Amino acid sequence: MPSGTEPGAYTVTLKCPPRVKVTGTYLVGTGNPSGSVDAGFGTGNDKGTQLALGAVLLAGAAAGGAIKMRRRLAGART
Repeated sequence: MPSGTEPGAYTVTLKCPPRVKVTGTYLVGTGNPSGSVDAGFGTGNDKGTQLALGAVLLAGAAAGGAIKMRRRLAGART
């Protein structure tokens, strides 16, 4: 938000050709925000579970890549 924006409700409309139109209402309050932002991925305080899930996915991808490379190298030798 630009500095100096007055508190209140503002309606924003986005138009994308040919027929897409999205309208939303944004509330501007006073003071500084506090707490986590609700972005649709769970609570902001649940970082442990998110980090663990990310680590498992990364380890699985690394293991899959290692297996694929090993099989490719073994196939090239025969």
